[in-house]
Amino acid sequence: MMLRRAELEDSSDGDTDPSKEAAHKQRMKLARLGLVADDVDALDQLNVLNLDLEQSVELCMWMVYGDAMLLGGFVEDSLKLSEGQMFHFFKQLSFHYNSHVKYHIWYHGVDVMHSVYRMMDVCQLNPILEPQERFAMLVAAAGHDVGHFGVNNGFLAETNHPLSLMYSDQSPLEMMHCYILFQLAYTNPATAILRNCSRSLYMEIRKVITDGILATDMNKHFEMVAQLTHLTGENERMLEAFAFLYRNRPAVGSSSKRGGEGPNRRSSSFGGGGGGRGQFGTNLGGWDLPEFIVNFWVQPKNHTLLRLSFILNFVACICNDRFF
Repeated sequence: MMLRRAELEDSSDGDTDPSKEAAHKQRMKLARLGLVADDVDALDQLNVLNLDLEQSVELCMWMVYGDAMLLGGFVEDSLKLSEGQMFHFFKQLSFHYNSHVKYHIWYHGVDVMHSVYRMMDVCQLNPILEPQERFAMLVAAAGHDVGHFGVNNGFLAETNHPLSLMYSDQSPLEMMHCYILFQLAYTNPATAILRNCSRSLYMEIRKVITDGILATDMNKHFEMVAQLTHLTGENERMLEAFAFLYRNRPAVGSSSKRGGEGPNRRSSSFGGGGGGRGQFGTNLGGWDLPEFIVNFWVQPKNHTLLRLSFILNFVACICNDRFF
């Protein structure tokens, strides 16, 4: 699939919000590379294998800074990073993926990142996940297979591979992915996107990234499915009520606002407030998540399960079908 070239004027709408200004700049960069943000934001309109390296890195930048996540202010104020530093990190991350393997290449990381990005947007997770969590999920997705050399954990264990011995057969590949990613994100001064933030923020982001990457070990997949099945079974009536409200949501074209990054971001309700844009293609319309759904998913146990199972593990499975 070839994306049509954007014909956008490089002009500002006068909005002084840092996150929106950063999103506007990234939209212009996509346009100069022949990509249209609306195409990029459609789950079924983008084939990352059609992108060159520069386009793929700019796509990663858009997923962080663009209209859906609006993390530009967070990156600048909390992580204390410039756009150039973020771009350099993603570009160096791409070089640490092995090019000789057939599947676990840089474009697989970009594909999973894009799916995570779209699912967070479609499922309106802005009022549920904090900015640092959304940022960590995107970075984890991009780097979840970095350094992969084309065999699975079972093979490593059976052959007494040094990596399997080092990690006592406990998710050795995923442990390696975490190690390489944090060598880039924290240890290497040239790419250390997590060195300028507070220690507490770093530890929170580190936990989300580590938990997310370790969750992609397929040996843990069925356990997570069982946990989700149990959770939905225990809350069947609540989820049925949510489904009823979704089916009777406002018609397409209703106005809605994206979730902000301030202290009241989680106050989503029927009357508007902290919800995401709530669009699946163009079908969801202007519908904010009901407050009882937000309150359900922000409970610590449910929150962790949402973050791990619903996003990284399942998206990795979905993306397995795209390269064959």
